Amino acid sequence: MKICIVNDHFSSGPGGQHRIQNLGLGLSRLGHKVLYVSSYGVSYNLGDLYIQKDFSFRYTFTKKYIRPYFDDFFGISSRLSRLQEKFNLVLIELPNTMMKALSGFHGSIKGTTVAFDLGGLWTSTLDKGRIYPSSKGIPTPFRCMVQLFEDSVSFISAMLPNIITVATTPFGEIVKRFLRVKTHLIYHPVDVDNVFKSSFLNREKQIGIVPDRLRGRELILLGVKGDEWFTPTLFDLVRRVKGLNVAFIVLGSFPIAENIFIKSNLGNYVYFTGNVPYNQVPYYVGMCKFGVVLAPNSMKDLRYAPHNISKIADFLAAGKPVITNTLGAVDYISDYRTGFLVETQEQMMDRLDLLLHNQDLLFKMSIYAREFAFGNLNYIIVAKKYLDLIK
Repeated sequence: MKICIVNDHFSSGPGGQHRIQNLGLGLSRLGHKVLYVSSYGVSYNLGDLYIQKDFSFRYTFTKKYIRPYFDDFFGISSRLSRLQEKFNLVLIELPNTMMKALSGFHGSIKGTTVAFDLGGLWTSTLDKGRIYPSSKGIPTPFRCMVQLFEDSVSFISAMLPNIITVATTPFGEIVKRFLRVKTHLIYHPVDVDNVFKSSFLNREKQIGIVPDRLRGRELILLGVKGDEWFTPTLFDLVRRVKGLNVAFIVLGSFPIAENIFIKSNLGNYVYFTGNVPYNQVPYYVGMCKFGVVLAPNSMKDLRYAPHNISKIADFLAAGKPVITNTLGAVDYISDYRTGFLVETQEQMMDRLDLLLHNQDLLFKMSIYAREFAFGNLNYIIVAKKYLDLIK
C-alpha cells in the first residue's frame, strides 16, 4: 500500500517518536510505502522532516496560538494539493490544531480512504474551561473564540474520514458523543524491540546521564506536562520519601518548578533533566523502579490527559509499572498488574509506598508491564491492527 501520513511536525527530540510517527514506522516495517507530510516538508524519509520545536514558555503569543492555524491549513494543504501520486490511505493526526483535518478533502477528492487519528483533545468548548484554566496572558474572549472555531472545524471535518481512531476508550466516548461519529481504539504504538530493548535499559554508569548525587539511589520517574502546577504534588511525594534512599527524575524542562525545589533545599530529592532527545528516554526510564504520571486537576474531569498516554506507553514498554491519576488510561493500566489508577492524593501516596517496599509485587508487575507492551503496544502489532480496520 501507499500511505500518506500528515502531522503538524515530526521530531527526534522532546515529543519525538510520538503516536503518529511510530505508527508510520510500523507501517514501513510491514513493507508499505509511507510518505510523511507536514507544513515543514514532504519526504519518504522521516528523518528529512525532523525539526526541533521549542515548547518552552518563551513561545510568543502569536507563534503559539495563531501561527499553527496558518501552518496547518496553508502549509499542509498546499503540499498535499501538489502531490501527483495516488494513495491507498491518507492518515491525519489530530489535533493541534483541528485545521489540518480539512486536509481530508484532499483524500476525498481523489477517492482515497481518509483516516483521522485523534491522539488528543482540541481546544474546545467541550473542556468547559477546565483544560486551559486561567492561563496567563491569554484573554478569555480570545480563548472562547478559538474554542468555537475549533469546534466548528471539527464538526465540518467529521464527515471527511472513513475511519476515526483514538488512543483510549474514554476519549472515544467523548468524541462519539460530541461529533456523533464512530471511533475505534488503537493502542499507542511503541518500538519495543529496538528503542526499548532490554540492552538499553541499565547503562547509567556507561553514559553518565544523571548527576553523582543520584548514584546509588532508588529512582522514580515522574511524567508531567506543564510547569509549576504539579509542584505541590511533587512536594508531597518528596515528603513521603524524605529520609529514604529515593529520588525523583522529572523528564523535561520545567524551570519554574526546578527553581522552587532548589530554593526549598530539596534538590537532592528531585532531578530535572531538561529537554532530552527521545533516544535518551529509554535510559532514564530503564534506571527507575517505576513511573508516576500526573494529570492536572483541570483535566481529570474529562478522564483523559492526551499527553500522558505516550509517557505511560513508554514506561510499560520498558517494563515499568505506572501509578497515575490519568483516569482515561484504563486501557493501559490495571491495578496490581501494569500499575495503579488513583483518584486521590492519598491513594497515590499509598501505592507509592507499596511499590517502594514490596519488591516481590514490583517484580511481578514489571513483568506484566513488559508483557502488556509486547502484546498490545508493539508498533508492528498496532500497525497490523490499524490496517485490519482500514480493510
